[in-house]
Amino acid sequence: MTAPDPPAGKTACSVDGCARPTVGRGWCRMHYQRWRKRGDPLKVRQVHGDDIARLMSHVRVDPSGCWIWTGSLRDSGYGQMGWRGRVCSAHRVSYALLKGPLLDGLELDHLCRVISCVNPAHLEQVTHRVNVVRGWRARELSPSGSGVVGSLP
Repeated sequence: MTAPDPPAGKTACSVDGCARPTVGRGWCRMHYQRWRKRGDPLKVRQVHGDDIARLMSHVRVDPSGCWIWTGSLRDSGYGQMGWRGRVCSAHRVSYALLKGPLLDGLELDHLCRVISCVNPAHLEQVTHRVNVVRGWRARELSPSGSGVVGSLP
Protein backbone atom coordinates (compact mmCIF):
# COMPACT_ATOMS: atom_id res chain seq x y z
CA MET A 1 0.00 0.00 0.00
CA THR A 2 1.42 3.39 -0.96
CA ALA A 3 0.84 6.65 0.83
CA PRO A 4 -1.65 9.04 -0.77
CA ASP A 5 -0.38 12.16 -2.52
CA PRO A 6 0.14 15.10 -0.17
CA PRO A 7 -2.54 17.80 -0.08
CA ALA A 8 -2.22 20.71 -2.52
CA GLY A 9 0.45 23.16 -1.43
CA LYS A 10 2.32 20.56 0.69
CA THR A 11 5.47 18.82 -0.45
CA ALA A 12 6.07 15.10 -0.17
CA CYS A 13 8.46 13.55 2.35
CA SER A 14 12.05 13.49 1.06
CA VAL A 15 12.50 9.81 2.00
CA ASP A 16 12.45 7.61 -1.12
CA GLY A 17 9.10 5.91 -1.58
CA CYS A 18 7.27 8.06 0.98
CA ALA A 19 4.66 10.46 -0.37
CA ARG A 20 3.26 11.71 2.95
CA PRO A 21 3.15 15.48 3.50
CA THR A 22 6.14 17.07 5.20
CA VAL A 23 6.08 18.21 8.80
CA GLY A 24 9.69 19.21 9.49
CA ARG A 25 13.16 18.99 7.95
CA GLY A 26 11.59 17.77 4.71
CA TRP A 27 10.20 14.61 6.32
CA CYS A 28 6.71 13.39 7.11
CA ARG A 29 5.62 13.01 10.73
CA MET A 30 6.77 9.37 10.97
CA HIS A 31 10.27 9.99 9.58
CA TYR A 32 10.64 13.21 11.57
CA GLN A 33 9.73 11.38 14.82
CA ARG A 34 12.20 8.59 14.02
CA TRP A 35 14.92 11.21 13.56
CA ARG A 36 14.02 12.93 16.87
CA LYS A 37 13.98 9.66 18.85
CA ARG A 38 16.80 7.72 17.20
CA GLY A 39 18.86 10.26 15.25
CA ASP A 40 18.00 8.65 11.91
CA PRO A 41 14.74 9.01 9.95
CA LEU A 42 15.13 5.46 8.60
CA LYS A 43 15.92 3.62 11.85
CA VAL A 44 13.03 1.47 12.96
CA ARG A 45 12.43 0.65 16.59
CA GLN A 46 12.87 -3.10 16.53
CA VAL A 47 14.96 -5.53 14.58
CA HIS A 48 13.34 -8.95 14.41
CA GLY A 49 14.96 -12.33 13.90
CA ASP A 50 18.72 -12.59 14.39
CA ASP A 51 19.60 -12.08 18.08
CA ILE A 52 23.02 -10.55 17.34
CA ALA A 53 21.49 -8.03 14.90
CA ARG A 54 18.87 -7.13 17.55
CA LEU A 55 21.58 -6.66 20.16
CA MET A 56 23.78 -4.53 17.91
CA SER A 57 20.87 -2.33 16.83
CA HIS A 58 20.98 -0.87 20.36
CA VAL A 59 24.75 -0.34 20.57
CA ARG A 60 26.82 2.82 20.07
CA VAL A 61 30.57 2.19 19.85
CA ASP A 62 32.46 4.63 22.07
CA PRO A 63 36.01 5.82 21.21
CA SER A 64 37.19 4.00 24.36
CA GLY A 65 36.09 0.69 22.84
CA CYS A 66 32.99 0.37 25.00
CA TRP A 67 29.78 -0.72 23.30
CA ILE A 68 27.33 1.61 25.01
CA TRP A 69 23.81 0.20 25.34
CA THR A 70 21.28 2.66 23.88
CA GLY A 71 18.22 0.50 24.47
CA SER A 72 16.12 0.16 27.59
CA LEU A 73 17.89 0.65 30.93
CA ARG A 74 17.07 -0.65 34.38
CA ASP A 75 16.94 1.81 37.28
CA SER A 76 20.44 0.61 38.18
CA GLY A 77 21.80 1.77 34.79
CA TYR A 78 22.33 -1.71 33.34
CA GLY A 79 20.88 -2.39 29.88
CA GLN A 80 18.04 -4.83 29.43
CA MET A 81 16.47 -6.62 26.48
CA GLY A 82 14.03 -9.38 25.73
CA TRP A 83 15.75 -12.67 24.96
CA ARG A 84 14.41 -16.23 24.91
CA GLY A 85 11.06 -15.12 26.30
CA ARG A 86 12.35 -13.12 29.27
CA VAL A 87 13.85 -9.73 30.05
CA CYS A 88 17.59 -10.19 30.57
CA SER A 89 20.58 -7.96 31.28
CA ALA A 90 21.97 -6.78 27.93
CA HIS A 91 25.60 -7.38 28.93
CA ARG A 92 24.77 -11.00 29.82
CA VAL A 93 23.00 -11.52 26.48
CA SER A 94 25.97 -10.00 24.65
CA TYR A 95 28.42 -12.27 26.44
CA ALA A 96 26.33 -15.39 25.85
CA LEU A 97 25.82 -14.64 22.15
CA LEU A 98 29.33 -13.49 21.29
CA LYS A 99 31.68 -15.23 23.72
CA GLY A 100 30.00 -18.30 25.15
CA PRO A 101 27.73 -19.64 27.87
CA LEU A 102 27.65 -18.16 31.34
CA LEU A 103 28.82 -20.59 34.01
CA ASP A 104 26.68 -21.28 37.09
CA GLY A 105 27.75 -19.38 40.18
CA LEU A 106 29.67 -16.71 38.25
CA GLU A 107 28.70 -13.16 37.30
CA LEU A 108 30.08 -10.74 34.76
CA ASP A 109 32.53 -8.06 35.81
CA HIS A 110 32.80 -4.93 33.64
CA LEU A 111 36.58 -4.57 33.33
CA CYS A 112 36.03 -1.08 31.89
CA ARG A 113 33.82 -0.18 34.92
CA VAL A 114 31.12 1.17 32.56
CA ILE A 115 27.88 -0.60 33.50
CA SER A 116 26.13 0.32 30.24
CA CYS A 117 28.94 -1.36 28.22
CA VAL A 118 27.98 -4.63 26.48
CA ASN A 119 31.31 -5.30 24.72
CA PRO A 120 32.10 -8.95 25.54
CA ALA A 121 35.84 -8.13 25.43
CA HIS A 122 35.21 -5.83 28.43
CA LEU A 123 33.39 -8.53 30.41
CA GLU A 124 34.85 -11.35 32.48
CA GLN A 125 33.15 -14.17 34.38
CA VAL A 126 34.15 -13.97 38.04
CA THR A 127 32.79 -14.91 41.46
CA HIS A 128 30.64 -12.38 43.31
CA ARG A 129 33.47 -11.78 45.79
CA VAL A 130 35.98 -10.93 43.03
CA ASN A 131 33.47 -8.62 41.36
CA VAL A 132 32.78 -6.74 44.60
CA VAL A 133 36.48 -6.43 45.51
CA ARG A 134 37.31 -5.09 42.03
CA GLY A 135 34.49 -2.56 42.34
CA TRP A 136 35.78 -1.35 45.73
CA ARG A 137 39.32 -1.14 44.36
CA ALA A 138 38.15 0.86 41.34
CA ARG A 139 36.33 3.36 43.57
CA GLU A 140 39.45 3.76 45.73
CA LEU A 141 41.65 4.43 42.67
CA SER A 142 39.18 6.74 40.94
CA PRO A 143 39.78 10.46 41.57
CA SER A 144 36.03 11.17 41.55
CA GLY A 145 35.09 8.09 43.56
CA SER A 146 32.82 6.96 40.74
CA GLY A 147 34.75 3.80 40.04
CA VAL A 148 35.34 4.57 36.35
CA VAL A 149 39.08 4.26 35.88
CA GLY A 150 39.45 2.16 32.74
CA SER A 151 40.87 -1.36 32.78
CA LEU A 152 42.29 -2.67 36.00
CA PRO A 153 45.49 -4.73 35.99
